[in-house]
Amino acid sequence: MTTLEDFDAREMRALAREEARDEAREAAAANVAPAYSFVDAPPASKNKIGRSIPEYRVKMINLARRNPGRWLEYPSTPADSYTAKQSASFASDIRKGKRGFAGGAWEAQARGGVVYLRYLGEDA
Repeated sequence: MTTLEDFDAREMRALAREEARDEAREAAAANVAPAYSFVDAPPASKNKIGRSIPEYRVKMINLARRNPGRWLEYPSTPADSYTAKQSASFASDIRKGKRGFAGGAWEAQARGGVVYLRYLGEDA
C-alpha cells in the first residue's frame, strides 16, 4: 500500500523533473538564433536554370524600351530559337515579365509561330 509520504515523494520528483525540463528549454531557446533578421536589400536574382539571356534578345528588348507602344516582330533565330509550338508559351512568358522582359509592362502575341511584342512602359 502507498503511504502519504510515498505519494508526496513522487509528486516532488515529478515537479523537479518538470522544472528541469523548463530550464533546459529556456537555455536551448536562448542559444538558438532567430529564423528572421533585417537585411538592407534582398540578394540579386539569378536565372533559375543558369541560362543567360541571349545577346540578340537583350538588343531587341532595349530597342522596344526605346520605342514604347510600337509592335516588334520577333522571329525565332539560331541565336535565340523557339519552335512554332513554343511561341505561345514564349509570348505568355513575355507578358509575365520572364526571360529578360522584367520591368514595365509588355504585351505579346503569337501568330503562326512568330512572336509579336511591344513595350507599354513603366506605368502601364
